Amino acid sequence: MGADEVFDARVGLPADIPLVVEASGVSAALGGVLRATARGGTVVQVGNLPITPTPAVLGDLVSREITWTGSYRFVDEITEAVALLAGGLDVTPLIAAEFDLADAAAALAAAASTAGKVLLRLG
Repeated sequence: MGADEVFDARVGLPADIPLVVEASGVSAALGGVLRATARGGTVVQVGNLPITPTPAVLGDLVSREITWTGSYRFVDEITEAVALLAGGLDVTPLIAAEFDLADAAAALAAAASTAGKVLLRLG
């Protein structure tokens, strides 16, 4: 999908990554992401983390001089994203599973246990 490298935080992350983009929105990933970021590196937090408290050791931000910045999606990017999808952008590598609306409970369970996106068919 255009990234130079992609890592599954559930499996483990390498150390000393100069630029990390965390887009899962899963608070449990945060600690590993901070540990993987190189001294003086940057973490870009895309979207929102849950509104519940997010436990993480934030000392790495200071002691390793990490820059942590947020990037809220759905401001101007949504127009470009819809245009890319309409133009045929293949996002199937991101899709972990698809479910009918009647199977919404199973879809939610799948979404909680995968790094990919789970789709719900409405029609």
